[in-house]
Amino acid sequence: MTDRDVKSGASDEAQRSDDVDTSLSDRYSGNFTLIMGESVATAARMAAYALSVNPGPKLPSCTVKQLAEMFLEEGRVEGVRGDAAWAQSLLETGYFKYGRIVAPDMNNYSGIGALYEDRPGFAARFDSPRLGVRAQIQHLKAYATDDPLNGECIDPRFEFVVRGSAPYIEWLGAADNPKGRGWAFPGGGYGKNILRLLERMLAGR
Repeated sequence: MTDRDVKSGASDEAQRSDDVDTSLSDRYSGNFTLIMGESVATAARMAAYALSVNPGPKLPSCTVKQLAEMFLEEGRVEGVRGDAAWAQSLLETGYFKYGRIVAPDMNNYSGIGALYEDRPGFAARFDSPRLGVRAQIQHLKAYATDDPLNGECIDPRFEFVVRGSAPYIEWLGAADNPKGRGWAFPGGGYGKNILRLLERMLAGR
């Protein structure tokens, strides 16, 4: 196994990396967007944006607003931008429509462990929405920094990540990372697609 979490359960629409605004990263501090930091969006804004695209999210164990609050809470615990993680989850799940590998009841919002495109259901499963969010936040922190976790590790693929190899959202796609590492592989445009969603969410459109 590798540190590259290459496939998700997202719809084909969410997986496309075309129509990327390549100027997005220039609008953030230092021309790159740090994964670590404080969230900008509120839970209400995060939920409203998701519902504006998909009014019928497949979330069997919580509401969209409750899930958004979990992203912000778990992000604060580890110092990760919960709103950026939320944008990643929207990309990975197709705004909680799901589709290929990961099913809604797996509480897996980022395709952790979904490495084989031809094996539906073959991915990490978490006992609750909060644990699924926590694992995603921990996995992002693994890429962003070599700082230790503040909570007990529940991310099943934490040990496979080269710590600190992708401090910026833009580098989460291996093809865009000078170190050749990343959450998505080959993943060209993956990080910029996350940023595109994040900007739209912050702009309320």
